[in-house]
Amino acid sequence: MPRLGAEIAYAGASFEPFVGGTFEYDFIAIETTVGAGTPVPDDDRSGGVVNIGARYFNNNGISASLQYSTLLARGTLSEHSVDLFVRMDFD
Repeated sequence: MPRLGAEIAYAGASFEPFVGGTFEYDFIAIETTVGAGTPVPDDDRSGGVVNIGARYFNNNGISASLQYSTLLARGTLSEHSVDLFVRMDFD
């Protein structure tokens, strides 16, 4: 599935807030067959992901990133995630 995305960030001294988005489009259509009386799922071929977060850096070898993401415009599909990454140098 092809994706096209971008991110905008403001670089501070040790703190960097950001917002981003990704557009997705599925070129391959999958035909769904269901039984009689069963509702047919939406044929969502496009949608997007929006994320917002912040990164932290310091001179002691510690960095971190916190990000919230949500899936948009996918009909009956719903997705939310929170990611936390921490990096430390061990000497």
